[in-house]
Amino acid sequence: MVNPIAQSPAERKAAQRQRQRKSGVTKIELLLDNQELDMLKRNRALRRRPERECGDNLPVAESFFSGEVACWTTLGWHKVKL
Repeated sequence: MVNPIAQSPAERKAAQRQRQRKSGVTKIELLLDNQELDMLKRNRALRRRPERECGDNLPVAESFFSGEVACWTTLGWHKVKL
């Protein structure tokens, strides 16, 4: 392996991309308009809230509270559908 200090920035970046490919990293680039970006931010916030699922952790297919209006598994999942 070449000394990383002696590499040019382009060589270091190429080596980084090669390491990422070998480890299975996939880069995805998205172009979003303002409305789509707002929806993405809102959905990310909804997914982070632990209280939305009656105390259960994701993934939840069924909950003891399923069917109750306050239960995330009843209606909340519609808000985060992609």
